Amino acid sequence: MTQGRLIASLLASLALLGGCGSEEGGPSDREVAARSLLSLRDLPEGATTADALPTGLCAPVPILERHGAIASESQMFAFERVQVQEAVGVLPNPDIAGFAYRDLSSNKHHECIRGAVESFGPERNATVKLLPPRGLGLGDEDAFVRYLIVRPGEGPVSYIDFVSIRSGKSVAVLILLSRRNPSDAVVREVAGTVARKLANASA
Repeated sequence: MTQGRLIASLLASLALLGGCGSEEGGPSDREVAARSLLSLRDLPEGATTADALPTGLCAPVPILERHGAIASESQMFAFERVQVQEAVGVLPNPDIAGFAYRDLSSNKHHECIRGAVESFGPERNATVKLLPPRGLGLGDEDAFVRYLIVRPGEGPVSYIDFVSIRSGKSVAVLILLSRRNPSDAVVREVAGTVARKLANASA
């Protein structure tokens, strides 16, 4: 399987699927969700839009919606050999948002993603290694997980970064895919932008 087909399989398996009330005098939940999403203006110069993701397994939007969220998704963007997309959900209140966040950042969900990627048959019997979650210090709660697509005798050939962030009653999920070892600085920069947008969207 070529690198291009491998990335396509990963995209298919991890696709992000894509109004309601508001505080009196404030934006609606649907408006908050729309304002929270990444755009080209938020990314480094030279970023472009990429092909939309197909429907896939373990997608976060259905999980958010099961908790009662108004959910939306950004376009897929590409920059510096990285592809990135965001899904966001606005929940009825912070407590329910906490339940949704914990659902998305649970070991069960992370293992679901790993199983979905492996089921697409990574290149040359490659396996999926899940690194331990760690925090980035963003929002009210956050978790950063990295998946390595490892080919025997060659080491990692692709990377998937999965970041979950809760701010108030909003939850964002960020996915970054790369064919080379991604810089933590890039992950932190994009995730930091997402956290700021979440915090500012309901203002």
